[in-house]
Amino acid sequence: MPSRRPWILLPLLTSACERPAPEPARGWFTDVAREAGLDFVHSNGAAGACQVPEIMGSGCAWIDHDQDGDLDAYLVSAGFEPARARNRLFRNDRGRFADVTDSSGTGDPGFGMGCAVGDYDADGFPDLYVTNFGPNALLRNRGDGTFADDTARAGAGDPRWSASAAFVDADSDGDLDLFVANYMRHPRVAAERREDAAGRLEYCGPLSHFGPERNTLYVNRGDGTFRDGTEEAGMAGVLAYGLGVACGDFTGDGKVDIYVAADETPNQLWAGDGRGRFADRAVELGAAFNLHGQAQAGMGVQAEDVDGDGAGELFVTNLSNETNAFYRALGGGCFEDIVPRTGLAAPSLPVTGFGCGFLDADSDGDLDLLVANGRIRRGPRVLGEGPAPPWDLYAERDQLFEHIAAEPPEPGRGTAGAGARPEGPWGFRFADRSAEAGPAFRVAHLGRGLALGDYDSDGDVDALVTACGGPARLLRNDAPRRGRWLIVRALGGAGRGDATGASITVSGGGRKWTRGVDPAYGYLSSSDPRPHFGLGEVEVVDVEVRWPDGTTTAVRDASVDRVVTVEKGVGERRGRAP
Repeated sequence: MPSRRPWILLPLLTSACERPAPEPARGWFTDVAREAGLDFVHSNGAAGACQVPEIMGSGCAWIDHDQDGDLDAYLVSAGFEPARARNRLFRNDRGRFADVTDSSGTGDPGFGMGCAVGDYDADGFPDLYVTNFGPNALLRNRGDGTFADDTARAGAGDPRWSASAAFVDADSDGDLDLFVANYMRHPRVAAERREDAAGRLEYCGPLSHFGPERNTLYVNRGDGTFRDGTEEAGMAGVLAYGLGVACGDFTGDGKVDIYVAADETPNQLWAGDGRGRFADRAVELGAAFNLHGQAQAGMGVQAEDVDGDGAGELFVTNLSNETNAFYRALGGGCFEDIVPRTGLAAPSLPVTGFGCGFLDADSDGDLDLLVANGRIRRGPRVLGEGPAPPWDLYAERDQLFEHIAAEPPEPGRGTAGAGARPEGPWGFRFADRSAEAGPAFRVAHLGRGLALGDYDSDGDVDALVTACGGPARLLRNDAPRRGRWLIVRALGGAGRGDATGASITVSGGGRKWTRGVDPAYGYLSSSDPRPHFGLGEVEVVDVEVRWPDGTTTAVRDASVDRVVTVEKGVGERRGRAP
């Protein structure tokens, strides 16, 4: 959580942001949390002392814990009084939710931050890892609707202040390892007290507190236990205020890499060798700093192929007075922050971004963007509805950006050399559609975690959004449908669950879309592991799954507007997958 930096344009942008948004004719999303039975209010443990952990949480996850085909919702809570704040698991039954926390054993009472989902014991049922301000928790899915706290037996209870986490096969042995991004070194309470201009206590940034932390890499032994392989992996000597995590092949060598959005310290790009060793190459590859060469207040991150060239871009949310960052993949593993050319720079200046996610909201074949916003220090009250004092001075509106076509630059224009990609928008930009997004986008809150997934099984992408100290939102996608769609589930075979780390390519109508099976992205959260593809007018497609071991499985001439399940060693699996 960083310090503020002054920008000359900020007052103009802030005042414009605070004008009441026009009433839209029809919203893209509708908050249906209450009517769907998703009754969750985050507890942040605030008691007036402005201790930093209070303002940083919390995350959420989509997890089909009972394998009935419906996405269940897991929401993380916090507080210094565990009896009053527990995480919650809501079972989804055809779009209606019921609280099954007590019967499932998932109410970890720690001071919660975030969570990750993955089948670490390869039994076909997704497990939960909960990050805390203090020891983390590993909840093993028994497969009967209940979870066992296997933290001690598995040896994965990192005692640091952890933020985001991800299940990832770091050493290519077929078992999911566990990467944990840690935030800052801390005693139990913050030592420094800070006051704002009015003499009120205020939350401090990380540079005012204690030193940065190292990440942790737990290596899966294959027997349900882990060992700390951080030093062996080459990660122990690099410290940062780590917050967001995304995994994927960012260097283009077929090996899994790990990206960490860091607060006030350079972002990290851990390039893997496929055997469990990593090197931080973020500076070398252009993904450590913004376009001005500055470290920013990295919060959330997602990697996705936005321009359709097969290489994933990196989007990172940052503090107000900074812009969010958009690192375009240039090829060869290199990146460049081109955020001013995307239309995403100015709208991000007056707000503090946390959770984020690319999604094709209208199934037109192009990826749009959703960002959850909320301050970490008091500011002007956003006009319109919002939380009660004191959180009304921290609340901000979320944002929806639509991916729109843009004219390419004229030949010879720009700074790119011969044979290189021309400078310019490269055929796309983003337009701020927050005013048309729906009533939920006109109500301010302390937005934090964001998880994407088709919870109501209607073929489009919905969003679960958390608020620090406030109610969760369930944003049902009601955008005008412009195109066809496909959801692909990739199963690891031999009774395993979702094949985390696989890459899925869908092609048809002269276009090609690539998505990864890597649900841990954004901020403290985990999304639906089944990638969604908006197809525009394409009605028949080819599907190719590249498994983590490099082998591939293809499904030819697949019909659309459905969920396709592809199993390693089997091919397309007909009927409902377990």
